[in-house]
Amino acid sequence: MQVLVLWSTGISSTGMRTLISALRQLTRLIKVDISGNDDIGDPGLECLADILPLLTAMKVLNLNWTRISDRGISGLVKALPHLLELHVLDVSDNNVGDSGIVSLVQTLCQ
Repeated sequence: MQVLVLWSTGISSTGMRTLISALRQLTRLIKVDISGNDDIGDPGLECLADILPLLTAMKVLNLNWTRISDRGISGLVKALPHLLELHVLDVSDNNVGDSGIVSLVQTLCQ
C-alpha cells in the first residue's frame, strides 16, 4: 500500500495509537491523510511522529484540522529531517502558533 486516506473518519488519539502499529509495517507509504479528525490532537500526532522516521518514502502528509498545537509540532519537527521525499505538509486549520510555525519553517529550511 502506498496511500492511506482516513479523512474525517472520527479517529482519535487512542485510535492513532492503534493505527501506529500497522503503519510501522507500511514503510512504502507515500501519502498519509488524517485530516478532518479533530480528536487526534497533540497526543495522536506525537504517536505518529515517533514512527515517521520509518516512512522515508513519504511525499504527502496531510494533518489539516486535527487540532494540533505547538506541542504536537515540536514532535513533528524531530521527524521531518528523515522525510527526504516529503513534498507536501499540510498543518492548516489547527492551533499552531507562532513558535510552532517558526520551528517548522526552520526545520524545513535546513
